[in-house]
Amino acid sequence: TGTPRRSLRGLGALLLWMLTLAAAPAYAQVDLRVLVNDAPDPVQTGAPVDYSIAVSNLGITTATQVDATVFFSAALTPVAQGTPGWTCVTTSVTSCTLDTGSLVGGANAPTLSLRFTAPSTPQTVQVTVSATAAETDANPANNTNIQQTTQVQAAVADLSLTASANAPTASVG
Repeated sequence: TGTPRRSLRGLGALLLWMLTLAAAPAYAQVDLRVLVNDAPDPVQTGAPVDYSIAVSNLGITTATQVDATVFFSAALTPVAQGTPGWTCVTTSVTSCTLDTGSLVGGANAPTLSLRFTAPSTPQTVQVTVSATAAETDANPANNTNIQQTTQVQAAVADLSLTASANAPTASVG
């Protein structure tokens, strides 16, 4: 009679352990996060504007097949796309693949740098960046950053005018 009770207790402990694993917090999975910064802001019409994109894995599980997709206003003209550590292709969007393919938990990918030429007319432009991995993301809400906008301003003339007059000299004699 004592053996079945021990088996049931062992089975109960095993079930409890399995339920604990199933209810593990989301941070125990892949959790990509995207942050975007632009410079300069504001930018003058026709001038270059740079976007720095940081992709991190806040989870503890390795993210594989890490990609970043950059959607940009049609008024922006791509100039330089990519940076060491990323391979990028630009069409109507810029698609970048992390060269290593994976990002371990708690790690940051190399900063992705993109340069555009601002439009020739004053307007607000926007870059939206989304990161994905092969795994299901524990917190997909932080995979996209759409808050970085740049107000394009008309170029301001930087003129200075200096007037000088040479007064005729008179001599008394």
